[in-house]
Amino acid sequence: MTSGLPLPTLLSQVLVALTIEFDNESEHLISHRTTRSGRAAPREAPWLVSQVMWSNVMQFVGEEGITVHDLHVRACTTRDLLNGLQRWGYVTLRPDPAGTRAVPGTPTPARARTKPSTAEFVVYPTPAGRRAQEVWRNLASEIEQRWRTRFGCNDVDALRELLGAVVAQLDVELPEYLPIVYPTNNGKAEIPRPASRAPDAAAEADVVSRLDLSALV
Repeated sequence: MTSGLPLPTLLSQVLVALTIEFDNESEHLISHRTTRSGRAAPREAPWLVSQVMWSNVMQFVGEEGITVHDLHVRACTTRDLLNGLQRWGYVTLRPDPAGTRAVPGTPTPARARTKPSTAEFVVYPTPAGRRAQEVWRNLASEIEQRWRTRFGCNDVDALRELLGAVVAQLDVELPEYLPIVYPTNNGKAEIPRPASRAPDAAAEADVVSRLDLSALV
C-alpha cells in the first residue's frame, strides 16, 4: 500500500513511535516524579524526562565524570539542558581542579582564588541518574528487537540499511536525537559544524552499526 505523505513525514512518524515506546518503558522501569505523582513518589526519585536526555546527554556521562567541553564534543551539540538535569536529580556539576584558571588581576600563589570556565566543570551522574542510565542503556536495542518481532526482521533491516546509507554520506556530525530547543529562541536549533569523517568505508560502517534506529532516523 502506497502513501501520499512525504518522506520526512513518514520518518517523523517512525521517530515518534520509537520515542513513545522508549518513554513509556522508561516510565514503567524508572522510579520517578511528575506533577501528578506529588508526595507519593520517593523523595530521591528524579523528575521524569524523555529519550532526548539519554541520547544527547546522559549516555556520555560516565561515573568518572566528563567535562562540559568533552560532553559537547561527544554529543555534537551544546544544547545539554544541564541546569534542568541538575534540578531534576540526574547529574551534579563540580569544578574540575585540573582545569581551573586564575581570575585575571589576582595573585598567582597556590592559595589564589580560581574560577573555572563553564567548559571546565565536570558532570557526574547522581545515584538516581546512574539507575536511570542502567535502564536506558539497552532500551533502544530492546525496542528495536521488539520491532523485528512485530514488523519482521526484513523490514527493519531494510530500513536500517537505507538510513545507514544516507548517514554514511553526511559530512557533519549530528546529535543522536533531535536537538534540544528553547521557546525563547523561537525554536531555533544549532547548525552542526562540519566535522572530518574517516575516509574508509569500514569506519563509516562502524559509525552506522553502533547507532540505534531512532538515531539513524
